[in-house]
Amino acid sequence: MIQFAGGVGMDKLKKRVAVIAFLAALIVIGSFYGSWQNNVVPESTSGGRQLDGSRPASADLVLVYISGAVNNPGVYKLKPGSRIIDAIKTAGGLSGTAAGDKVNLAQLVKDGMHIHVPEKPSVKPARACVKPVKRVIVSSADTATMNVKISINTADKTELMKLPGIGPTLAGRIITYRKEKGEFQVIDDVMKVVGIGEAKFKKLKDKITI
Repeated sequence: MIQFAGGVGMDKLKKRVAVIAFLAALIVIGSFYGSWQNNVVPESTSGGRQLDGSRPASADLVLVYISGAVNNPGVYKLKPGSRIIDAIKTAGGLSGTAAGDKVNLAQLVKDGMHIHVPEKPSVKPARACVKPVKRVIVSSADTATMNVKISINTADKTELMKLPGIGPTLAGRIITYRKEKGEFQVIDDVMKVVGIGEAKFKKLKDKITI
């Protein structure tokens, strides 16, 4: 009876040792598996940020839309902390018509921001009003009303008749005097012509020459 009880006890002991060894093996295997998983697959949060402190590459950029007076308007990716001047440089810089003083170049850009660069007010050049130059031909009939003096030595009868108070008779006498006496030496000599006195000479003196 003692041997039988001892045999039964040995069997239970062996079973317990086997169970303990199996559990220990499972623990060791689980430990190795967990270590391998940590080395191969980095843990991450539900938001996509890695637990090692790094962020996805897309989180390091902001998108801005640049329009207006820049050389290459469009949508561009910029680093956080960039300013409007950086965005304009990325778009090829300001165009020649840009009103750069209307934009705050030092302002920080934000994701989804629309940057519009206005153009300078267009100033249309004034059209020069050039009037055609008319050629003025002065006829003998106009000399009486213009400040043009008539030569009593060379004027013909028609021209002399344009002088105030000189009709065809006096015009003929002036021409006859020139032929007979020679040219007038001074304008006062015209008073030597019969019919031209001091009163008539006063009207003529500013309009005649020799």
